[in-house]
Amino acid sequence: MINDHWYFVSGCLQDLQKEHDILKKATTGLILPPESPLICPFFEVSDMLLKSLSMMINDNDKNIDWFVYECDFGRNPQEAGCKNSMKLIDSHDRLRWLIELDCKEKNEIIK
Repeated sequence: MINDHWYFVSGCLQDLQKEHDILKKATTGLILPPESPLICPFFEVSDMLLKSLSMMINDNDKNIDWFVYECDFGRNPQEAGCKNSMKLIDSHDRLRWLIELDCKEKNEIIK
């Protein structure tokens, strides 16, 4: 992966995390349904951004989505990798490692 592309992706993820935290703080306690017009547009745009970033760096395994939604931007780290090479994915550097990981067989990637 080209470093400039990764720095752009990492910067976008940092900005998205910041905006997500602001939205979460502003809406905590409001008991809004997911389809609320107050929050739905944010998540629709976020999904489009994540798809675009994944396409840009050939993240065909949707590791970026997984990092954002399952690992909460690394704040709830999970282990992932190949059968014999697992790491706790808790940072953008570890996410890049996972994206660039080349298991012998694609179905070997474990999340």
